[in-house]
Amino acid sequence: MKAIKYNLILLLGMLFASCNDWLDIAQLGNETEKTQFTTLEGTERVLNGFYREMMSSNLYGAYLSQTAIEAMANRFVYNDRGINTSENAATMIEELSNHRYTEANIESIFSAIWKSGYTLSFRINNYFKSIAEMNLPIDTDKKNILLGEAYAIRAYIHFDLFRIFGKTYEPKNLQEERLPYNDLDFTDKSEEIVNKLYSLREETTENFFKKLLKDIRTAESLLEKSDPILTNPDAVTADLVIDDFYMNRNRRMNYYAVLALKARVLQYMGNTEEAVVAAEEVLKAVGEGKPFQWHTALREADYTFFSEVIFGIHYLNMYTDGNSRYYGSKVLSGYFVSQQMLNNYMFAKPSGHDNPDVALGDFRRECWTENNGTDVGTGTNIFGEGSGVTKVFVQKRFKEPANSTTQSKAYQQPLIRLAEMFYIVAESKVEAGLYDDAVAMFNEHMERRMVNEIYRFGHSNNPIDTSDPEIKNALMDFIRKEYYCEFAGEGQLFFFNKRRQQNTFCDSNTANSMLQIQDKEKAYIIDIPTIETNI
Repeated sequence: MKAIKYNLILLLGMLFASCNDWLDIAQLGNETEKTQFTTLEGTERVLNGFYREMMSSNLYGAYLSQTAIEAMANRFVYNDRGINTSENAATMIEELSNHRYTEANIESIFSAIWKSGYTLSFRINNYFKSIAEMNLPIDTDKKNILLGEAYAIRAYIHFDLFRIFGKTYEPKNLQEERLPYNDLDFTDKSEEIVNKLYSLREETTENFFKKLLKDIRTAESLLEKSDPILTNPDAVTADLVIDDFYMNRNRRMNYYAVLALKARVLQYMGNTEEAVVAAEEVLKAVGEGKPFQWHTALREADYTFFSEVIFGIHYLNMYTDGNSRYYGSKVLSGYFVSQQMLNNYMFAKPSGHDNPDVALGDFRRECWTENNGTDVGTGTNIFGEGSGVTKVFVQKRFKEPANSTTQSKAYQQPLIRLAEMFYIVAESKVEAGLYDDAVAMFNEHMERRMVNEIYRFGHSNNPIDTSDPEIKNALMDFIRKEYYCEFAGEGQLFFFNKRRQQNTFCDSNTANSMLQIQDKEKAYIIDIPTIETNI
Protein backbone atom coordinates (compact mmCIF):
# COMPACT_ATOMS: atom_id res chain seq x y z
CA MET A 1 0.00 0.00 0.00
CA LYS A 2 1.42 3.37 -1.01
CA ALA A 3 1.73 6.06 1.66
CA ILE A 4 0.97 9.60 0.52
CA LYS A 5 3.29 11.85 2.54
CA TYR A 6 2.60 15.56 2.71
CA ASN A 7 5.16 18.30 3.24
CA LEU A 8 5.24 18.62 7.01
CA ILE A 9 6.31 22.23 7.26
CA LEU A 10 3.75 23.50 4.77
CA LEU A 11 1.04 21.37 6.32
CA LEU A 12 1.76 22.67 9.79
CA GLY A 13 1.49 26.14 8.36
CA MET A 14 -1.94 25.33 7.00
CA LEU A 15 -3.23 23.49 10.05
CA PHE A 16 -2.18 26.16 12.46
CA ALA A 17 -2.95 29.04 10.13
CA SER A 18 -3.66 32.51 11.36
CA CYS A 19 -7.24 33.65 11.40
CA ASN A 20 -6.72 34.98 7.86
CA ASP A 21 -7.44 31.47 6.58
CA TRP A 22 -10.00 30.15 9.01
CA LEU A 23 -11.80 33.02 10.58
CA ASP A 24 -13.27 36.45 10.21
CA ILE A 25 -10.59 38.86 11.44
CA ALA A 26 -13.14 41.62 11.94
CA GLN A 27 -14.84 39.49 14.57
CA LEU A 28 -11.78 37.92 16.13
CA GLY A 29 -9.36 40.81 16.50
CA ASN A 30 -6.06 39.33 17.69
CA GLU A 31 -7.40 35.89 18.50
CA THR A 32 -5.11 33.14 17.20
CA GLU A 33 -5.19 29.38 16.84
CA LYS A 34 -3.77 29.05 20.35
CA THR A 35 -6.80 30.72 21.90
CA GLN A 36 -9.68 29.91 19.56
CA PHE A 37 -10.49 26.65 21.37
CA THR A 38 -10.56 28.35 24.77
CA THR A 39 -13.99 29.86 24.08
CA LEU A 40 -17.18 28.41 22.64
CA GLU A 41 -17.35 31.32 20.20
CA GLY A 42 -13.85 30.60 18.95
CA THR A 43 -14.68 26.93 18.44
CA GLU A 44 -17.83 27.87 16.54
CA ARG A 45 -15.84 30.20 14.30
CA VAL A 46 -13.41 27.44 13.41
CA LEU A 47 -16.37 25.34 12.23
CA ASN A 48 -17.67 28.32 10.24
CA GLY A 49 -14.24 28.45 8.63
CA PHE A 50 -14.80 24.96 7.18
CA TYR A 51 -17.89 26.20 5.37
CA ARG A 52 -15.93 29.16 4.02
CA GLU A 53 -13.27 26.79 2.76
CA MET A 54 -15.97 24.76 1.01
CA MET A 55 -16.95 27.93 -0.83
CA SER A 56 -13.47 28.50 -2.25
CA SER A 57 -13.26 28.53 -6.04
CA ASN A 58 -11.31 25.25 -5.85
CA LEU A 59 -14.33 23.55 -4.30
CA TYR A 60 -18.00 24.59 -4.27
CA GLY A 61 -17.50 28.25 -5.14
CA ALA A 62 -16.67 27.22 -8.71
CA TYR A 63 -15.03 23.95 -9.77
CA LEU A 64 -17.42 21.54 -8.02
CA SER A 65 -20.58 23.54 -8.60
CA GLN A 66 -20.87 26.12 -11.36
CA THR A 67 -17.87 25.75 -13.65
CA ALA A 68 -15.58 22.75 -14.20
CA ILE A 69 -17.93 19.97 -13.10
CA GLU A 70 -20.72 21.39 -15.28
CA ALA A 71 -18.40 21.65 -18.27
CA MET A 72 -17.49 17.98 -17.74
CA ALA A 73 -21.20 17.22 -18.21
CA ASN A 74 -21.20 19.20 -21.50
CA ARG A 75 -23.68 21.75 -20.21
CA PHE A 76 -21.93 24.79 -21.72
CA VAL A 77 -21.47 26.19 -25.20
CA TYR A 78 -17.97 26.58 -26.57
CA ASN A 79 -17.12 27.92 -29.99
CA ASP A 80 -14.71 25.44 -31.53
CA ARG A 81 -13.98 27.85 -34.36
CA GLY A 82 -13.10 30.83 -32.21
CA ILE A 83 -11.19 29.58 -29.18
CA ASN A 84 -7.75 30.84 -28.48
CA THR A 85 -5.58 30.75 -25.39
CA SER A 86 -6.56 34.28 -24.35
CA GLU A 87 -10.15 33.12 -23.83
CA ASN A 88 -9.36 31.10 -20.72
CA ALA A 89 -12.89 30.10 -19.80
CA ALA A 90 -13.73 29.06 -23.36
CA THR A 91 -10.55 26.99 -23.59
CA MET A 92 -11.30 25.28 -20.28
CA ILE A 93 -14.90 24.56 -21.30
CA GLU A 94 -13.84 23.12 -24.66
CA GLU A 95 -11.19 20.85 -23.11
CA LEU A 96 -13.42 19.64 -20.25
CA SER A 97 -16.36 19.09 -22.61
CA ASN A 98 -14.15 16.87 -24.76
CA HIS A 99 -12.70 15.15 -21.67
CA ARG A 100 -9.12 16.21 -22.29
CA TYR A 101 -8.37 16.02 -18.60
CA THR A 102 -4.58 15.70 -18.93
CA GLU A 103 -4.08 19.13 -20.54
CA ALA A 104 -1.87 21.23 -18.28
CA ASN A 105 -4.47 23.90 -17.49
CA ILE A 106 -7.09 21.23 -16.80
CA GLU A 107 -4.80 19.10 -14.67
CA SER A 108 -4.21 22.17 -12.52
CA ILE A 109 -7.96 22.32 -11.83
CA PHE A 110 -8.04 18.76 -10.54
CA SER A 111 -4.86 19.33 -8.55
CA ALA A 112 -6.55 22.29 -6.86
CA ILE A 113 -9.65 20.22 -6.06
CA TRP A 114 -7.52 17.43 -4.60
CA LYS A 115 -5.32 19.76 -2.59
CA SER A 116 -8.18 21.84 -1.19
CA GLY A 117 -10.32 18.81 -0.37
CA TYR A 118 -7.64 16.96 1.56
CA THR A 119 -6.35 20.13 3.22
CA LEU A 120 -9.87 20.71 4.55
CA SER A 121 -9.92 17.13 5.88
CA PHE A 122 -6.65 17.77 7.74
CA ARG A 123 -8.12 20.91 9.28
CA ILE A 124 -11.18 18.97 10.43
CA ASN A 125 -8.96 16.30 12.01
CA ASN A 126 -7.09 18.98 13.89
CA TYR A 127 -10.46 20.38 14.99
CA PHE A 128 -11.41 16.98 16.46
CA LYS A 129 -8.03 16.78 18.16
CA SER A 130 -8.38 20.25 19.66
CA ILE A 131 -11.91 19.64 20.94
CA ALA A 132 -10.79 16.36 22.52
CA GLU A 133 -7.95 18.17 24.30
CA MET A 134 -9.78 21.36 25.29
CA ASN A 135 -10.79 21.98 28.89
CA LEU A 136 -13.73 24.20 28.03
CA PRO A 137 -17.06 22.87 29.32
CA ILE A 138 -19.60 22.86 26.46
CA ASP A 139 -23.31 22.18 26.63
CA THR A 140 -23.91 18.63 25.36
CA ASP A 141 -26.30 19.64 22.60
CA LYS A 142 -23.96 22.32 21.31
CA LYS A 143 -21.02 19.92 21.36
CA ASN A 144 -23.05 17.33 19.45
CA ILE A 145 -23.81 19.92 16.79
CA LEU A 146 -20.21 21.12 16.56
CA LEU A 147 -18.93 17.56 16.15
CA GLY A 148 -21.83 16.30 14.03
CA GLU A 149 -21.46 19.03 11.43
CA ALA A 150 -17.70 18.48 11.22
CA TYR A 151 -18.06 14.71 10.70
CA ALA A 152 -20.66 15.39 8.01
CA ILE A 153 -18.47 17.93 6.20
CA ARG A 154 -15.56 15.47 6.27
CA ALA A 155 -17.80 12.82 4.73
CA TYR A 156 -19.25 15.22 2.15
CA ILE A 157 -15.89 16.33 0.80
CA HIS A 158 -14.45 12.79 0.75
CA PHE A 159 -17.42 11.48 -1.21
CA ASP A 160 -17.07 14.16 -3.86
CA LEU A 161 -13.33 13.52 -4.09
CA PHE A 162 -14.20 9.89 -4.78
CA ARG A 163 -16.88 10.81 -7.31
CA ILE A 164 -14.25 12.84 -9.17
CA PHE A 165 -11.17 10.62 -8.89
CA GLY A 166 -12.61 7.20 -8.07
CA LYS A 167 -14.31 4.55 -10.15
CA THR A 168 -17.78 3.11 -9.93
CA TYR A 169 -18.65 1.12 -6.84
CA GLU A 170 -18.86 -2.41 -8.20
CA PRO A 171 -17.16 -5.73 -7.38
CA LYS A 172 -14.36 -5.41 -9.93
CA ASN A 173 -13.20 -2.11 -8.35
CA LEU A 174 -13.70 -2.74 -4.63
CA GLN A 175 -10.18 -3.94 -3.85
CA GLU A 176 -8.38 -1.31 -5.90
CA GLU A 177 -6.33 1.08 -3.75
CA ARG A 178 -6.98 4.51 -5.18
CA LEU A 179 -7.93 7.30 -2.75
CA PRO A 180 -7.14 7.99 0.90
CA TYR A 181 -9.87 8.48 3.49
CA ASN A 182 -8.53 10.84 6.10
CA ASP A 183 -10.48 9.62 9.14
CA LEU A 184 -7.94 9.87 11.97
CA ASP A 185 -9.49 9.34 15.39
CA PHE A 186 -7.99 11.53 18.09
CA THR A 187 -9.75 9.85 20.97
CA ASP A 188 -6.60 7.69 20.88
CA LYS A 189 -3.90 10.17 21.93
CA SER A 190 -0.93 7.89 21.35
CA GLU A 191 2.07 9.34 19.54
CA GLU A 192 1.52 6.98 16.63
CA ILE A 193 -1.99 8.26 16.02
CA VAL A 194 -1.00 11.91 16.32
CA ASN A 195 1.91 11.43 13.91
CA LYS A 196 -0.50 10.03 11.35
CA LEU A 197 -2.00 13.50 11.11
CA TYR A 198 0.72 14.28 8.61
CA SER A 199 0.26 11.37 6.23
CA LEU A 200 -2.44 9.70 4.22
CA ARG A 201 -2.59 6.16 2.96
CA GLU A 202 -4.56 4.94 -0.03
CA GLU A 203 -7.59 2.81 0.81
CA THR A 204 -9.33 0.12 -1.14
CA THR A 205 -12.64 1.34 -2.47
CA GLU A 206 -14.38 -1.02 -0.06
CA ASN A 207 -12.56 0.40 2.98
CA PHE A 208 -12.99 3.96 1.74
CA PHE A 209 -16.76 3.56 1.77
CA LYS A 210 -16.77 1.83 5.15
CA LYS A 211 -15.02 4.86 6.62
CA LEU A 212 -17.28 7.23 4.70
CA LEU A 213 -20.42 5.58 6.07
CA LYS A 214 -18.95 5.55 9.58
CA ASP A 215 -18.52 9.33 9.45
CA ILE A 216 -22.05 9.78 8.12
CA ARG A 217 -23.58 7.54 10.78
CA THR A 218 -21.59 9.28 13.51
CA ALA A 219 -22.86 12.65 12.30
CA GLU A 220 -26.40 11.30 12.07
CA SER A 221 -26.28 9.97 15.64
CA LEU A 222 -24.94 13.23 17.07
CA LEU A 223 -27.36 15.50 15.22
CA GLU A 224 -30.37 13.27 15.84
CA LYS A 225 -29.89 13.98 19.54
CA SER A 226 -29.40 17.72 19.35
CA ASP A 227 -30.14 19.43 16.01
CA PRO A 228 -32.66 22.28 16.50
CA ILE A 229 -34.09 21.52 13.05
CA LEU A 230 -35.92 18.58 14.68
CA THR A 231 -37.57 20.60 17.44
CA ASN A 232 -37.67 24.25 16.42
CA PRO A 233 -39.34 25.24 13.12
CA ASP A 234 -37.72 28.69 13.38
CA ALA A 235 -34.24 27.13 13.15
CA VAL A 236 -34.76 26.98 9.37
CA THR A 237 -34.42 30.59 8.34
CA ALA A 238 -35.41 32.44 5.20
CA ASP A 239 -33.09 35.36 5.98
CA LEU A 240 -29.61 34.87 7.35
CA VAL A 241 -29.50 35.11 11.15
CA ILE A 242 -26.10 36.42 12.20
CA ASP A 243 -26.45 36.59 15.99
CA ASP A 244 -27.31 32.95 16.74
CA PHE A 245 -24.86 30.24 15.64
CA TYR A 246 -27.46 27.48 16.04
CA MET A 247 -29.97 28.97 13.60
CA ASN A 248 -29.74 28.89 9.77
CA ARG A 249 -29.95 25.10 9.91
CA ASN A 250 -30.83 24.87 6.19
CA ARG A 251 -27.52 26.61 5.43
CA ARG A 252 -25.49 24.12 7.45
CA MET A 253 -24.96 20.37 7.69
CA ASN A 254 -28.20 19.67 9.52
CA TYR A 255 -29.71 16.30 10.44
CA TYR A 256 -31.73 16.02 7.21
CA ALA A 257 -28.72 17.01 5.11
CA VAL A 258 -26.82 14.10 6.67
CA LEU A 259 -29.68 11.72 5.82
CA ALA A 260 -29.69 13.10 2.28
CA LEU A 261 -25.95 12.59 1.98
CA LYS A 262 -26.40 9.03 3.23
CA ALA A 263 -29.06 8.42 0.59
CA ARG A 264 -26.73 9.82 -2.10
CA VAL A 265 -23.84 7.59 -0.97
CA LEU A 266 -25.93 4.43 -0.60
CA GLN A 267 -27.43 4.94 -4.05
CA TYR A 268 -23.91 5.24 -5.47
CA MET A 269 -23.03 1.96 -3.76
CA GLY A 270 -26.07 0.22 -5.24
CA ASN A 271 -27.70 -0.18 -1.82
CA THR A 272 -31.04 1.00 -3.16
CA GLU A 273 -33.25 -0.19 -0.33
CA GLU A 274 -31.38 1.73 2.39
CA ALA A 275 -30.94 4.74 0.12
CA VAL A 276 -34.70 4.95 -0.33
CA VAL A 277 -35.30 4.68 3.42
CA ALA A 278 -32.99 7.65 4.03
CA ALA A 279 -34.44 9.68 1.13
CA GLU A 280 -38.02 9.06 2.25
CA GLU A 281 -37.14 10.16 5.78
CA VAL A 282 -35.99 13.48 4.33
CA LEU A 283 -39.16 13.80 2.25
CA LYS A 284 -41.24 13.41 5.42
CA ALA A 285 -39.80 16.77 6.51
CA VAL A 286 -41.62 18.56 3.66
CA GLY A 287 -44.85 20.45 4.18
CA GLU A 288 -46.59 23.13 6.19
CA GLY A 289 -44.97 23.63 9.56
CA LYS A 290 -42.00 21.44 8.56
CA PRO A 291 -38.43 22.43 7.70
CA PHE A 292 -38.83 22.32 3.90
CA GLN A 293 -41.53 23.10 1.35
CA TRP A 294 -41.86 22.34 -2.33
CA HIS A 295 -41.44 25.44 -4.44
CA THR A 296 -44.77 25.86 -6.21
CA ALA A 297 -44.28 29.13 -8.08
CA LEU A 298 -41.60 31.69 -8.80
CA ARG A 299 -42.42 33.56 -5.61
CA GLU A 300 -40.52 36.85 -5.35
CA ALA A 301 -38.39 35.79 -8.31
CA ASP A 302 -36.81 33.06 -6.16
CA TYR A 303 -34.84 31.26 -8.85
CA THR A 304 -32.89 29.27 -6.24
CA PHE A 305 -36.03 27.42 -5.00
CA PHE A 306 -34.75 28.23 -1.54
CA SER A 307 -37.41 26.32 0.41
CA GLU A 308 -36.26 23.08 -1.28
CA VAL A 309 -32.59 23.42 -0.37
CA ILE A 310 -31.71 20.81 2.25
CA PHE A 311 -28.11 21.98 2.46
CA GLY A 312 -26.59 25.08 0.94
CA ILE A 313 -23.79 27.45 1.81
CA HIS A 314 -23.86 31.21 2.20
CA TYR A 315 -21.68 32.38 -0.69
CA LEU A 316 -20.60 36.00 -0.23
CA ASN A 317 -19.03 36.31 -3.70
CA MET A 318 -22.01 34.82 -5.54
CA TYR A 319 -23.07 37.90 -7.47
CA THR A 320 -19.60 39.27 -8.07
CA ASP A 321 -18.54 35.92 -9.49
CA GLY A 322 -21.87 35.36 -11.22
CA ASN A 323 -21.77 38.62 -13.11
CA SER A 324 -18.24 37.93 -14.35
CA ARG A 325 -19.05 34.34 -15.36
CA TYR A 326 -22.50 34.71 -16.84
CA TYR A 327 -23.17 38.32 -17.71
CA GLY A 328 -19.98 39.51 -19.38
CA SER A 329 -19.79 40.71 -22.97
CA LYS A 330 -17.36 38.03 -24.18
CA VAL A 331 -19.83 35.41 -25.29
CA LEU A 332 -17.06 33.11 -26.49
CA SER A 333 -15.63 32.72 -23.00
CA GLY A 334 -18.59 32.53 -20.62
CA TYR A 335 -20.53 29.72 -18.99
CA PHE A 336 -23.52 29.74 -21.33
CA VAL A 337 -26.17 27.16 -22.27
CA SER A 338 -27.50 26.93 -25.79
CA GLN A 339 -31.05 27.85 -26.67
CA GLN A 340 -31.54 24.50 -28.32
CA MET A 341 -30.42 22.66 -25.19
CA LEU A 342 -32.99 24.51 -23.08
CA ASN A 343 -35.76 23.99 -25.59
CA ASN A 344 -35.04 20.27 -25.81
CA TYR A 345 -35.11 19.71 -22.07
CA MET A 346 -37.51 22.27 -20.59
CA PHE A 347 -40.99 22.55 -21.97
CA ALA A 348 -42.03 25.93 -23.32
CA LYS A 349 -45.45 27.48 -22.87
CA PRO A 350 -48.05 25.75 -25.03
CA SER A 351 -49.11 27.81 -28.00
CA GLY A 352 -51.89 30.27 -27.22
CA HIS A 353 -51.41 30.18 -23.45
CA ASP A 354 -50.01 33.32 -21.84
CA ASN A 355 -50.90 33.02 -18.16
CA PRO A 356 -47.64 32.01 -16.47
CA ASP A 357 -49.44 30.70 -13.38
CA VAL A 358 -51.73 28.40 -15.33
CA ALA A 359 -50.19 27.45 -18.63
CA LEU A 360 -46.48 27.66 -18.10
CA GLY A 361 -44.75 24.79 -19.85
CA ASP A 362 -42.17 24.40 -17.05
CA PHE A 363 -41.41 27.23 -14.67
CA ARG A 364 -37.79 26.08 -14.46
CA ARG A 365 -37.49 27.48 -18.00
CA GLU A 366 -38.27 30.89 -16.54
CA CYS A 367 -35.12 30.66 -14.41
CA TRP A 368 -32.99 31.28 -17.51
CA THR A 369 -32.45 34.48 -19.43
CA GLU A 370 -30.81 35.29 -22.73
CA ASN A 371 -27.33 36.73 -22.34
CA ASN A 372 -28.28 40.37 -22.85
CA GLY A 373 -29.96 39.40 -26.11
CA THR A 374 -26.55 38.79 -27.66
CA ASP A 375 -26.04 36.22 -30.38
CA VAL A 376 -22.98 34.01 -30.04
CA GLY A 377 -20.13 36.02 -31.53
CA THR A 378 -21.75 38.25 -34.13
CA GLY A 379 -24.65 35.93 -34.79
CA THR A 380 -22.61 33.22 -36.49
CA ASN A 381 -24.16 29.80 -36.12
CA ILE A 382 -21.60 27.88 -34.06
CA PHE A 383 -23.46 24.59 -34.46
CA GLY A 384 -23.03 24.39 -38.19
CA GLU A 385 -25.36 25.22 -41.03
CA GLY A 386 -29.02 24.50 -40.48
CA SER A 387 -29.09 23.96 -36.71
CA GLY A 388 -30.78 27.30 -36.10
CA VAL A 389 -29.12 27.83 -32.71
CA THR A 390 -27.45 31.18 -32.23
CA LYS A 391 -28.44 32.42 -28.79
CA VAL A 392 -27.06 31.58 -25.38
CA PHE A 393 -28.68 31.64 -21.95
CA VAL A 394 -27.64 32.02 -18.31
CA GLN A 395 -29.29 31.41 -14.96
CA LYS A 396 -31.13 34.37 -13.48
CA ARG A 397 -30.26 33.34 -9.93
CA PHE A 398 -26.66 34.45 -10.38
CA LYS A 399 -27.68 38.04 -11.12
CA GLU A 400 -27.90 40.10 -7.95
CA PRO A 401 -31.53 40.72 -6.93
CA ALA A 402 -32.84 43.89 -5.37
CA ASN A 403 -32.38 44.02 -1.59
CA SER A 404 -30.30 40.86 -1.89
CA THR A 405 -28.90 41.11 1.62
CA THR A 406 -32.31 40.35 3.09
CA GLN A 407 -34.02 38.16 0.51
CA SER A 408 -34.02 34.45 1.22
CA LYS A 409 -32.66 33.49 -2.17
CA ALA A 410 -29.58 35.68 -1.91
CA TYR A 411 -26.04 34.39 -1.61
CA GLN A 412 -27.07 30.74 -1.54
CA GLN A 413 -25.14 27.94 -3.27
CA PRO A 414 -27.37 24.84 -3.06
CA LEU A 415 -25.53 21.55 -2.53
CA ILE A 416 -28.38 19.11 -1.79
CA ARG A 417 -32.00 19.53 -2.91
CA LEU A 418 -35.33 17.83 -2.21
CA ALA A 419 -35.67 16.95 -5.89
CA GLU A 420 -32.67 14.63 -5.66
CA MET A 421 -34.30 12.69 -2.82
CA PHE A 422 -37.51 12.46 -4.85
CA TYR A 423 -35.63 11.06 -7.83
CA ILE A 424 -33.68 8.58 -5.73
CA VAL A 425 -37.03 7.08 -4.78
CA ALA A 426 -38.36 7.32 -8.35
CA GLU A 427 -35.24 5.71 -9.81
CA SER A 428 -35.66 2.80 -7.39
CA LYS A 429 -39.18 2.29 -8.81
CA VAL A 430 -37.79 2.17 -12.34
CA GLU A 431 -35.05 -0.30 -11.36
CA ALA A 432 -37.61 -2.51 -9.62
CA GLY A 433 -39.85 -2.56 -12.69
CA LEU A 434 -42.59 -0.58 -10.93
CA TYR A 435 -43.07 1.57 -13.98
CA ASP A 436 -46.62 2.74 -13.23
CA ASP A 437 -45.49 3.96 -9.80
CA ALA A 438 -42.52 5.75 -11.34
CA VAL A 439 -44.71 7.42 -13.96
CA ALA A 440 -47.09 8.60 -11.25
CA MET A 441 -44.14 10.16 -9.41
CA PHE A 442 -42.90 11.84 -12.57
CA ASN A 443 -46.32 13.34 -13.26
CA GLU A 444 -46.52 14.50 -9.64
CA HIS A 445 -43.25 16.37 -10.01
CA MET A 446 -44.17 17.82 -13.41
CA GLU A 447 -47.37 19.17 -11.88
CA ARG A 448 -45.28 20.64 -9.05
CA ARG A 449 -43.09 22.36 -11.68
CA MET A 450 -46.26 23.61 -13.40
CA VAL A 451 -45.58 21.60 -16.53
CA ASN A 452 -48.75 21.83 -18.59
CA GLU A 453 -50.75 18.60 -18.62
CA ILE A 454 -50.26 18.19 -22.37
CA TYR A 455 -46.62 17.33 -21.66
CA ARG A 456 -47.25 14.84 -18.86
CA PHE A 457 -47.11 11.08 -19.25
CA GLY A 458 -50.39 9.57 -20.38
CA HIS A 459 -51.65 12.62 -22.27
CA SER A 460 -52.39 12.08 -25.95
CA ASN A 461 -49.34 14.22 -26.74
CA ASN A 462 -47.15 12.00 -24.57
CA PRO A 463 -48.59 8.47 -24.52
CA ILE A 464 -46.74 5.81 -22.58
CA ASP A 465 -46.87 2.03 -22.62
CA THR A 466 -45.34 0.57 -19.47
CA SER A 467 -45.24 -2.85 -21.12
CA ASP A 468 -42.94 -1.61 -23.88
CA PRO A 469 -39.55 -3.44 -23.76
CA GLU A 470 -37.82 -0.05 -23.96
CA ILE A 471 -39.78 1.52 -21.11
CA LYS A 472 -36.95 1.28 -18.58
CA ASN A 473 -34.52 3.15 -20.84
CA ALA A 474 -37.15 5.76 -21.65
CA LEU A 475 -37.86 6.43 -17.97
CA MET A 476 -34.18 6.61 -17.07
CA ASP A 477 -33.69 9.11 -19.90
CA PHE A 478 -36.48 11.16 -18.34
CA ILE A 479 -34.72 11.13 -14.96
CA ARG A 480 -31.51 12.33 -16.61
CA LYS A 481 -33.47 15.14 -18.25
CA GLU A 482 -34.71 16.08 -14.81
CA TYR A 483 -31.15 16.20 -13.46
CA TYR A 484 -30.39 18.62 -16.28
CA CYS A 485 -33.39 20.77 -15.35
CA GLU A 486 -33.09 20.68 -11.57
CA PHE A 487 -29.40 20.95 -10.74
CA ALA A 488 -27.84 23.57 -13.00
CA GLY A 489 -24.79 25.12 -11.38
CA GLU A 490 -24.57 22.31 -8.82
CA GLY A 491 -22.58 19.51 -10.46
CA GLN A 492 -25.03 16.66 -10.02
CA LEU A 493 -25.56 16.07 -13.76
CA PHE A 494 -21.99 14.82 -14.27
CA PHE A 495 -22.19 12.65 -11.16
CA PHE A 496 -25.47 11.13 -12.42
CA ASN A 497 -23.89 10.32 -15.78
CA LYS A 498 -20.85 8.74 -14.13
CA ARG A 499 -22.86 6.68 -11.66
CA ARG A 500 -25.09 5.39 -14.45
CA GLN A 501 -22.14 5.04 -16.89
CA GLN A 502 -24.16 6.79 -19.56
CA ASN A 503 -23.17 6.29 -23.18
CA THR A 504 -24.25 9.80 -24.13
CA PHE A 505 -24.19 13.29 -22.64
CA CYS A 506 -26.75 16.02 -22.98
CA ASP A 507 -24.70 18.56 -24.90
CA SER A 508 -24.90 22.28 -25.71
CA ASN A 509 -22.56 21.91 -28.68
CA THR A 510 -24.38 19.47 -30.95
CA ALA A 511 -27.40 20.07 -33.13
CA ASN A 512 -29.54 17.41 -31.43
CA SER A 513 -28.20 18.22 -27.93
CA MET A 514 -26.74 14.72 -27.51
CA LEU A 515 -23.10 13.63 -27.60
CA GLN A 516 -22.05 10.00 -28.01
CA ILE A 517 -19.34 8.95 -25.56
CA GLN A 518 -16.56 7.10 -27.37
CA ASP A 519 -14.45 6.24 -24.33
CA LYS A 520 -16.29 6.10 -20.99
CA GLU A 521 -13.13 5.59 -18.95
CA LYS A 522 -11.65 8.72 -20.48
CA ALA A 523 -14.88 10.65 -19.89
CA TYR A 524 -15.49 9.59 -16.30
CA ILE A 525 -12.14 8.78 -14.63
CA ILE A 526 -9.75 11.55 -13.68
CA ASP A 527 -6.14 10.64 -12.91
CA ILE A 528 -4.91 11.14 -9.36
CA PRO A 529 -3.03 14.48 -9.49
CA THR A 530 0.74 14.42 -9.57
CA ILE A 531 0.84 17.03 -6.78
CA GLU A 532 -0.49 14.51 -4.26
CA THR A 533 2.95 14.31 -2.64
CA ASN A 534 3.61 18.03 -2.56
CA ILE A 535 0.85 20.09 -0.98
